[in-house]
Amino acid sequence: MKKFLFALPIAIGLCLSACNESSSTAAENSEGGSGGSSVNGDKLVAGASTIVDPRDEQVYTVKKIGDLTWFVEPLRFVDSVTYSSMAGYTECDVDSVSGKVLGCGYSWKAALEGREYPDDTLELGICPPGWHVPNMSEFNELKSALKESCDTAGKCLKEKQGWEPGAFWTSTPSRGVSLTTPTGGTRIESNDYNAVSFVLYAEKPAGGSDYLYPVFAGRSSLLYLHCVQGSVDSVAEFKSYQNLKDAELAARAAAEAAEAAKQKKLKDGAKAYFNPDLHYKNFVDARDGNEYGTIVIGQHRWMAENLRYNPPAREDENVSVWVYTSDRTFEDSLRVVVIGRAYSLDQISPDSGAANPCPAGWHIPSITEWNDLLKETEAPGDLLATNGLWERAGATNRLGFSAIGTRYDEVSVFNETWFWTKEETKFGYSWFSNNFQEDVTDYAAYIRCIED
Repeated sequence: MKKFLFALPIAIGLCLSACNESSSTAAENSEGGSGGSSVNGDKLVAGASTIVDPRDEQVYTVKKIGDLTWFVEPLRFVDSVTYSSMAGYTECDVDSVSGKVLGCGYSWKAALEGREYPDDTLELGICPPGWHVPNMSEFNELKSALKESCDTAGKCLKEKQGWEPGAFWTSTPSRGVSLTTPTGGTRIESNDYNAVSFVLYAEKPAGGSDYLYPVFAGRSSLLYLHCVQGSVDSVAEFKSYQNLKDAELAARAAAEAAEAAKQKKLKDGAKAYFNPDLHYKNFVDARDGNEYGTIVIGQHRWMAENLRYNPPAREDENVSVWVYTSDRTFEDSLRVVVIGRAYSLDQISPDSGAANPCPAGWHIPSITEWNDLLKETEAPGDLLATNGLWERAGATNRLGFSAIGTRYDEVSVFNETWFWTKEETKFGYSWFSNNFQEDVTDYAAYIRCIED
């Protein structure tokens, strides 16, 4: 079994190699008995029994030592859904032959479910209902109880109680705590970076008279957890766990559904505004892979979406060339796929050296072609998307042009949209006239390409 002793002081370094004994050591030295499985599941520990963690049906060997009942083996529970503090801060040992999980190492935060408690409280942490993370006082009580029947607490814990060597968390934070070192010295911690752990050495540390000692460990260290019995009503605790897990699963499902809806919006883009009763053909712009729905209106095939092409930067610094709208956030990306990009006059004008922004085989419509489009309408609303943020326009999208309001990102009586013409004027829907008209201002506008 791999031993979790990460980020512990160098003083316990000898345990890093010595602790890598076979996981059968404890069972081989334990006394015979009945009532439950040992750490290894092949021998029994004297006076031991078993409990089942109702959260995941894991079976653990437990034993009363002194006045307290302890897990004889490390906790193996993992549930990063309910306990988000576990994610990235838990690592489990797995037997390479059987595939069985032998024990898990947790950061201190993960072990305590992300909270910090006074030393005199019995806090559940991530232990099963009815059990809790031991505090420093309880580990000291364990050590005292072992010394009543053994010359050294650690040896007795290994050989008679079935514990494997390793490092184990307590719920006690380090600030203001005084620990006795194996050499008889004293160490006092004055910061909150560490917490109190106990190390069961495979061999006595240099200068030590025992195998079991308290040690300050970095809170990010991955250490084992031996739970101790005693807490509030276990039925209530389990119900609380189930409620918390159900709530977390529901929240995760809601988040996934929201993300799926966002991705669908990005995928559908302007196509979500198409007239479902009409037939659109798709066209893919070979320059960037953008796909556009197209529709025949009168004698022309029009793009039913605003152009989204982002042209490469120009080298001519004297020419003002830019394209509105980034796509760095979801909102920006959604705006791009729904209403496209707005282009400056320099971006579409041959006089500025601009190339045709439309794909090959397509061009910016002329005033004549825009008027041809209007001739097909019975009302302005025939060209406006029904859910395209229009309030007073009477949008029906009868012809499938699917124009979307681009002035505001919400339904507004003042919404409008403007497109460039080949003549470098603009043509679009004006809220003021509640109709399509030409405009000669040089503000940025969108582009609807028409097939050559």
